[in-house]
Amino acid sequence: LEAFSLIDEDVGMPVENPVQQCFQKGLTVRATGHTILQSGERSVDVHFTAAPIGDSSKGYRGAVLVIRDMNEERELQRDLAWHASRDDLTGLFNRREFRHRVTHAIHDAIHHNAEYALMFMDLDQFKVLNDSCGHAFGDQVLKQVGDLLHNCLRSSDTLARLGGDEFGVLL
Repeated sequence: LEAFSLIDEDVGMPVENPVQQCFQKGLTVRATGHTILQSGERSVDVHFTAAPIGDSSKGYRGAVLVIRDMNEERELQRDLAWHASRDDLTGLFNRREFRHRVTHAIHDAIHHNAEYALMFMDLDQFKVLNDSCGHAFGDQVLKQVGDLLHNCLRSSDTLARLGGDEFGVLL
């Protein structure tokens, strides 16, 4: 009867039994990639370490298997990665991510003859609107403009808020 199984998320295959691995190698064995612990319908991101108890000349008396729940840590990593590439106000890509994608597009155009179009947009008189109606209203306008632009683009296009009232589009 198997209580749980360990799956290598990167390749989608079961992980070799870590306790058997540590006995065979005579060493401590650690997870090398993203590992999922599956038990019935439940899946949890985990990291594991297995270490033999005893030594190979006298035989192993057992092993210690430590499995650590990584769900919160991996969720935090995903959140940090998302926030590193996104504008906090609009949720669109930020200047840093846009620059990265434009650099990639230039490389792609040079080496693979790909074609791209680059647009830069600035909202005229936005400062007047922001000063007269308030920053909260200006923020709402920026969000709505971002939504309108996003709805006009293909999923393969990149839309970014570059700062203030400036937007960039990579087609």
